[in-house]
Amino acid sequence: MAKELEMNLPIGKIVIGLIAVLIIIGLFSAFAIVGPGERGVLVTLGQVEPYSLGEGLHFKTPYIQEIRIINVQTQKVESGASAASKDLQIVSTIVALNFRIKQDQAATLFQNIGYDYISRVIDPAVQESVKATTANFTAEELITKRDVVKTEIEAVLKQRLNNYYIDVQSLSITNFEFSEAFNGAIEAKQVADQDAQKAERVLQQIKIEKEQTITMAEANNEKVKLEADAQAYATKVNADSEAYALQVVREQLSLNAKLIDYEAVQRWDGSVPQYMLGGGVIPFIDLQGGN
Repeated sequence: MAKELEMNLPIGKIVIGLIAVLIIIGLFSAFAIVGPGERGVLVTLGQVEPYSLGEGLHFKTPYIQEIRIINVQTQKVESGASAASKDLQIVSTIVALNFRIKQDQAATLFQNIGYDYISRVIDPAVQESVKATTANFTAEELITKRDVVKTEIEAVLKQRLNNYYIDVQSLSITNFEFSEAFNGAIEAKQVADQDAQKAERVLQQIKIEKEQTITMAEANNEKVKLEADAQAYATKVNADSEAYALQVVREQLSLNAKLIDYEAVQRWDGSVPQYMLGGGVIPFIDLQGGN
């Protein structure tokens, strides 16, 4: 009996020790911490509770409940898709998506989708949104209307991912890749545009030089005309001056003749010049005014 008691005593100590260890482990596992930017999903015997736990320390039943952590901070994922544009050009588009899990629906997301929501939900949604939007634009418009394309992709993504408890915060198109043939066509078009712009600049320069030549010719013609007009005016002035001088001379001569007649009358003594005709004397001037 003594030997049996001695053999059972170590076994009892071992069992007690194991129980104590299990109790200690259970005590430590009865608590869980949910960190900043996280939500805890409480799972009881495999069943997800319909609520999530906020940041801080939380109690759970050891060996029966567990807390799964879901990141609800803003996350970034890059994804892409190849699609045909409106003019049937193959375009590879890469986008960068910023998103976050809706905090009040973290438990529902974990229950319905799980941790691999990026590969199961986000990537397919991005590919479908990019393909649907790309088909609405030509390859050239994808470049020239990049902001419009981005806005449409983002709108489609918001609608699709909202059904999966995900908020789309922003989207950026990081790259468009086209086929080599299209890139060659774009390069040729750019060269042609540059040549056309160069030709236009040359044409404008020619037009400017032509206008300058015409302006100079018109200025010279105007100068010659002004000089001719000035010469004609000077000739007219000289002619008018000479005519006026002659008129003045004539008027002066007329005045002088009258003045001479006047002085002669003033000096006349009343006698009339006479001339002899036959046997009598006849006045030189008929003072009577007869016929």
